[in-house]
Amino acid sequence: MAESTELEKKPEPKESPKVALPRGPVRWIGVIGVAVILGGLSGSQLIAPQILGARSAAPRAGSSERERSEKGTDGPEVTGILFEIENVIVNPAGSQGSRFLMASVAIELPSAETEAFMHGHEAQVRDAVISVLENQTMQMLSKPGAREKLKEELAEALLPLSGGAKWLRVYIPQFVVQ
Repeated sequence: MAESTELEKKPEPKESPKVALPRGPVRWIGVIGVAVILGGLSGSQLIAPQILGARSAAPRAGSSERERSEKGTDGPEVTGILFEIENVIVNPAGSQGSRFLMASVAIELPSAETEAFMHGHEAQVRDAVISVLENQTMQMLSKPGAREKLKEELAEALLPLSGGAKWLRVYIPQFVVQ
């Protein structure tokens, strides 16, 4: 009978070793790491394709080699070539370096000859753009219609540097005041 009682006893299950989870800063570093990875994956897989799709659908005001047509309000179609000065960063007047303005300026030109002239004088064109932008105060930049006024000032400063062009139009596709 002694044998039967031994058979009836169930062997006790062995306890699996417990894994100790990290505590304190190590755990937070892990949580932050996982969050960064998940954020990066979702951004690259979900958000970036939508942004890039929107950019490719809209025509880019930029490459100086491309010609662009635009219907004028007066009637005739005007064809121009874009010449772009990208990523100009200046401190507005009176900001003592605590604020900055970053802008890109696209200039629509009437002909390839004008574009070639401006490419040959790119340093002077960039300097004129910088001069106009850095003379703006924060108060001037924050007024309603400030961008239109700025476009007019830029056109006035750039027309003499266009090699005798009769007209040019200025666009500001990037304009960030910080």
